[in-house]
Amino acid sequence: MLNIHYRQLDIATDTAALQALLESAPAYSLLVEGYLPQATAAIEAMQALPPDSSPDNKFVFGFYLNERLIGCADLCRHYPETGIAYLGLLLFDELFQGQGFGSIAMQQLKSIAQSWQCQRIRIAVIANNTAALAFWQRQGFIELYKKPTIAYVDDAIVMECV
Repeated sequence: MLNIHYRQLDIATDTAALQALLESAPAYSLLVEGYLPQATAAIEAMQALPPDSSPDNKFVFGFYLNERLIGCADLCRHYPETGIAYLGLLLFDELFQGQGFGSIAMQQLKSIAQSWQCQRIRIAVIANNTAALAFWQRQGFIELYKKPTIAYVDDAIVMECV
């Protein structure tokens, strides 16, 4: 049985571990951004906010197998509107992808969202990331709309799950 636990990451103490994790999944960055994770990727991930969002509503979580950080998630409370949790990133070390950890993490993230009185989770998946699209569809997400992006190599597909 897969057993992972999570905790909120702190910019003061967890940046180096998050940076190592982001660098352990280079295929994601290459696919959606067109380049490898930069040296500032962890700090940027921890500080990046969606438009009109408050830092008080942004949380970065680490997923641990025993004491090893194997995954992370970026979740914003009540964004883009009340009752929605926006999942900006769910990423696992490439050595741990395809083993069911993402599904377990998703259940944990749904529980967090529900504790915030968020009934829905919204994501944006870059269209060329077909493996991620298939994962999100298996998790029950449905496409709402597509939109062009500037920072990514393809359009974003905005999806939502209840």
